[in-house]
Amino acid sequence: MHGLSAIHEFLRDAHVAYTVVPHRPAYTAQEEAAAVHVPGRDWAKVVICFVDGEPIQAVLPAPLVVNLDRLLQLAGGETIRLARPDELRQLFPDAETGAMPPFGPLYHQPVFVDSALAAEPEIVFNAGTHTEAIRMRWVDFAVTVSPIICSFAERPVEAGGGQDCRTANRHPIDVAHVTPFPRRHRADADVAATAAGYPAISVTPPVRRSESGTTAGLRLRPVIETSTWRIT
Repeated sequence: MHGLSAIHEFLRDAHVAYTVVPHRPAYTAQEEAAAVHVPGRDWAKVVICFVDGEPIQAVLPAPLVVNLDRLLQLAGGETIRLARPDELRQLFPDAETGAMPPFGPLYHQPVFVDSALAAEPEIVFNAGTHTEAIRMRWVDFAVTVSPIICSFAERPVEAGGGQDCRTANRHPIDVAHVTPFPRRHRADADVAATAAGYPAISVTPPVRRSESGTTAGLRLRPVIETSTWRIT
């Protein structure tokens, strides 16, 4: 099945609203964000990793990179590595290399979303090709995918230049040298930022919180530690 057709069926079954956004060809997350005229923080970049031999999806804002050690700790595994391009083609035969959508349930893969991305009211991501994107509300994405929300993304040491989505899993050095990401994020309706220890900043609409982790109609439960939450 063509990638976009499978995605349409997946989203129709979930009964959520979304928009398909055609754009000029782009091959890095930052270029793709620019092509659809959204800030990089709203573009959901998908990085495929293998934890103890099993694939997982790490989803984070376009400007950031994955801290593999941190992600391994959150996943509770013993080994982690980036997927190779040939493995991406096997895992996502209906998508162009590097253009896989962050729909783990569609591919039987757990999804880890960085709390910086969860702080955005709307996200945009690849729709299986490098010329089509999908825009949808974060809350709809969260309910549909039921991701694990945690903090594993950091800024690269050297700013400038996007990473080619087709080769993002080829060079571990891209995530080996990182600096701590400033702990200053907006909180959003899923309290991901608050759960991860970031100070809450005013948002609209107001965030509704409770000690149980229930907020804005979503219930979160800790998965591994207090900084890791899954929407259920």
